[in-house]
Amino acid sequence: MINNLKTPKEIDAYIYADMQNKWDWLKNNHPELDVIFMIAKGSMNYNMMVFTENYQSDVDVEVIICPTLDQIIRGDDMIYTTYVMKDNSHVTVRDIRIFKNLLFKQNLAFLELLHSKYFLVVGDNEKELLKELQDMSDEIDKIDQVRFFKALKGMMLEKQKALTYPYPNQKKEIEKYGYARKQFHHIERIYYMMLEMVCENKPYKDVLILHEATRNDLLDFKINHYDKDGIISLSDYMCNKADKYINLHLEKNSDNFKVNEITKSKVENIIYTYIKINIYTQIIKEIKGGCD
Repeated sequence: MINNLKTPKEIDAYIYADMQNKWDWLKNNHPELDVIFMIAKGSMNYNMMVFTENYQSDVDVEVIICPTLDQIIRGDDMIYTTYVMKDNSHVTVRDIRIFKNLLFKQNLAFLELLHSKYFLVVGDNEKELLKELQDMSDEIDKIDQVRFFKALKGMMLEKQKALTYPYPNQKKEIEKYGYARKQFHHIERIYYMMLEMVCENKPYKDVLILHEATRNDLLDFKINHYDKDGIISLSDYMCNKADKYINLHLEKNSDNFKVNEITKSKVENIIYTYIKINIYTQIIKEIKGGCD
């Protein structure tokens, strides 16, 4: 059992306070960005925030922005950038059109955002947009189940490759221990999520937070190091097992897993309507400003 130095209420308060600081920083340093909403990403959404004497989780956020009329007319590249804060946490800014495409690609890291309870939003139109997407989150998760499970398998393989790869942010750890504990933590977490979805037919939202015993096991691997050979062997086992389970699951449901074009169209319309209204509002403000 991990001895977390913060209570659940303290963790919630910490997350919201940190998100508000990031929101203020973004508004002060990048006022040109038309922010729609900010959502916490990663461990917060899995109930995996850890605060011990030797390990403190940080708060990474995804910020979704609306393009301006000028950007659309000029055909500018859609904005996608990441700002690294002093505590090494990340603020990733992304055009809502990119965000929409990632949802359609069934990227689990973005589907997860629609299930998060940690978000900031200002303005009635923005609140309505996020609410509409959240209300449709279960449908969006199932737009393309073949792509969803292939994406899940791809995430595991990506983490497996990264397990011993000396990326700059984990080079020292790998030189000392032979592997990156955070990568193995994710391999194991995705593996157990996969088992519950494939074997118990649970929806994605219900496996984001795993059983308490499993969660404690995952937290242990997240903050402690173990024998490198044993970790690599276990990683290979879980990735191979997941590959077999997912392939069988897709084969078994080949006639049922069709792309849901109706849901895609609904999401397209919701986002298109928001962008249109938002740009209209921008134009009205400019006209009024010019008349002052």
